Amino acid sequence: MVLSGQNKLEIATGFLKNGAYHYISKNSFAFEKAVAILRQLYYGINKSREKKKDKLFSRLLLGLIALLIIISLFIANIYARM
Repeated sequence: MVLSGQNKLEIATGFLKNGAYHYISKNSFAFEKAVAILRQLYYGINKSREKKKDKLFSRLLLGLIALLIIISLFIANIYARM
């Protein structure tokens, strides 16, 4: 995120092309814009972390279900031989 006193479009596009996430011109609304952008970034990061946690939980749950199926088949096989 770049905060600049320049209001020129060429400067803003240069920063954005070189990897800046957002360009903010210094004015009376600059602080509010910066806070809003930081909130968006924060919530976006938290959402991606939540998705990763959900994905991990799903994998663990599927693994547990598969393990329970294998154990029950093994036990059924033992009782079938008796």
